[in-house]
Order: sequence, then structure tokens, then C-alpha cells
Amino acid sequence: MTTVDLAPADSLAIADAGLVAAHGGRLVRETLRGGPAADLLARAHRVHVVAVGKAAVEMGTAVRSAAGPAFRSGVAVPVAPAGPVAGFTVVHGDHPVPGPNSVRAGRTVEEYLSARRFDERDLVVLAVSGGGSALVSRPSSPMELEDLRLLTAALLRTGIDVTRINELRKAVSGIHAGALLPLAGRAQLLGLVLSDNVQQGARAVASGLSYPGSVDFARAAEVLTEAAPFLSAPVVARIRTALTQRAATTSGTPAILNLEIGSPRTALDAALAAARAQGHRAFGFGDTVQGEAREVARRIGAAARRIAERTPGPVCLVGAGEVTVSVRGPGRGGRCQELAWAMLPELAGIPDASFTALATDGQDFLPGVMGARVTGESLGLAAGLGLDWRALLDRNDTHTALSAIGACLPGRPTGTNVCDIYALSWGDGAVPR
Repeated sequence: MTTVDLAPADSLAIADAGLVAAHGGRLVRETLRGGPAADLLARAHRVHVVAVGKAAVEMGTAVRSAAGPAFRSGVAVPVAPAGPVAGFTVVHGDHPVPGPNSVRAGRTVEEYLSARRFDERDLVVLAVSGGGSALVSRPSSPMELEDLRLLTAALLRTGIDVTRINELRKAVSGIHAGALLPLAGRAQLLGLVLSDNVQQGARAVASGLSYPGSVDFARAAEVLTEAAPFLSAPVVARIRTALTQRAATTSGTPAILNLEIGSPRTALDAALAAARAQGHRAFGFGDTVQGEAREVARRIGAAARRIAERTPGPVCLVGAGEVTVSVRGPGRGGRCQELAWAMLPELAGIPDASFTALATDGQDFLPGVMGARVTGESLGLAAGLGLDWRALLDRNDTHTALSAIGACLPGRPTGTNVCDIYALSWGDGAVPR
């Protein structure tokens, strides 16, 4: 495999700074040091934790530490199996398509809350991060798990963005959109939400797990209409019935204080600060980057050329969000890999160009890879290996292509999930001394 050396002041280091700043445990600790969340924690005699999502263990253990002697117990539902965590029952769910482990995890959370007689001296903290839409599951009747699996797979195939996918999934769930909250009885409720949603923010994370009344049933019905061609008529009928029944039975739930502790903006701001500290003139292109990966690549390239015309290097352009990939070919890849490969022509001719697309949860769809870093030389390098840029892009076989030029970034646990972060740096790369 060909490898690519990193420059001293590189887009990868800049993107990585954003990832570090968005660590779920760090943000929980900061939130619980002061303000209304700290006040709730200080008044509680007993603290219980339900942590669900890709940063579940990191966020849950941070609450445990902040609560001190008041901490009693918790349940954590991460993506991957985890070892023992002191004070917690840990049960992993399935992701991105809910499965038997998701149902087991959902049942564990419900039983954990139902088995305790909470009163006003109890505080139940819901530590929520992305991934919770699939990790815990209880399909509403008459749906079954297989119906939900088929629905999720169909939605992913359509290229519908994740916010709209979750609008339907939470509308047919007996757990999401605040449906869990009544099980906490008279306890005080605190939601600490690490947001990975670029459209609706914290209330859409994990399908609104800690947000009662967060379902738009009309929008959910529209999404079902789009997914229907990919499903059998009996499955569509059961989903439609579950949607109608859930809409008719939605009722009031206990009050909860929900706080967004971090978001794509957290990562973006930290990456911009890191770029400036390295001596770059840093520009942001927002924390709501969306759209088809190859279209976003063209927009980033155009923005870079406009800036380069009037701004001497070194320069860095940073954004955060979540691009989409309409899968039309048989290849392997992920959002960040597709975007990085699509950037190759945009980088050609830019001095010392370096572009990084990084999934902050540590996995860009495929296990073991979290994104890619490419340079202005990558297109020529690929051509020299006989790789056809356009053909590989059309086949969605970007993982094969990027692996061949040594551009894939190894996946690793990150303790966070705030969408993806993108950094494009160019110029002489020199860092002022």
C-alpha cells in the first residue's frame, strides 16, 4: 500500500483538534460544573443514569464522576460490546439497522426504569448521543422487529437524509420521542444531549429519546410514502397502522430539562482555533454542510479557489456536517471517503493542498476506517496506479481507491459523535516561530 507523508501543518491535525474538543465525557463534565444542570445534580439525593448512543460509556461515566456519592447505578447502551463499567449495566444494541440486540437493549432500559420507585429526591440523567435511533428499539404494535429492519434498510437505500429517516422511526417507536420518560415516575429528569444533527439539533438526536412531543406525524407519513416502493404491501400496512395508533395515543409526559452539551459547531470552532494557532488564515464554511458528496466537493473547491485569489497562504477552510451518498454502484466506501475521493480534481494545482474528511464517531460506515486524507498529488498518484477516478466514483468504490493510495484514516474509539468534520489546507504550510 502506498503511504502519504503528513505535512507539519496539515488538515488532519486541524480536523483532529475538532474531534478532541467534542469528546462526550469532557463536555458532560463541563456542563455539570455550573448552571441549571449542576443545580439539579447538587439537589439530588440519588442519581441514576441512562446512557444511549455512540458516546454512551464516556458520557455515562462522566455523570457518575460528577455525581460522586449520590450516584446509585446506570445502564449504558453503546454501539460496540464494552467491558465492565463500574456501576453500570452495559448492553450493546445493533447499528445502523436495529436488530435483536436493539430490542434486548430497549427492554433492559425499560426494566431498569420500571424496577425503581423514584421520588422527587431522585435524578434520572439521560445521556444521549447519536446512534440511539437504532441501538434501542421497541416497535409499536402491530409492527415487528423485522418490519423495522426492512423499513430502516429501505430508507437507507433511498438516500433520504438521516433526520427524515428518524422522523419516521421515532413515530413508530414505543421508546423514542420521550416515550421512556413516564417510567421515571416522580424523579427529576435531566437530558444531556450530544448533537449530531445538522438540521434540527439536539431534539432530533437518537430520535428525540429525551424529548417528549418531538414527532411530526405528518412528515413521518411523507417519509413512509417515499419508502413504500421498497417494501411489501403487508409491511407498509403494518407500519401505517403503527403510525396512526401512535399518533392517536401520544399523551403528556413528565417535565425534563434538556441541554445540548455539544454539536458540530463545537468541533468546527475548535478546528478553526487550531488552524489559526498553526498560522493559517482560517475560514469556516459552516456547521450544517449537507448534500450529495460529489456536489459538496465541487462547492468546497469553488470556495477554495475564490479565497485563494485574494488570500495568501497558508490558508485553511473548515466545515462540519454530514454529506450523503446515493449508492448506485457495487463498491465499498463511506460518506467521508466518497467526499475525499470526489475532492481529488478540486485539489489538483493548489500548492501544498491537503484535505481531510473525518467521521467524528470513529467509523466512516466501514469498520476500521474513519475517513480519508488526500492531497494535491493524490489524483496523479491514483492515475499512476491505473486507477480511473471517475469510474471508481461512479461505482462508489472509494474505499478500494483510497486504500490503494494510502489515504484511508484508521478508525478508533473517539468518545464522541458530532457528525463529520472537513478541513482543506493549502499554502506553504509553514508555522510561525
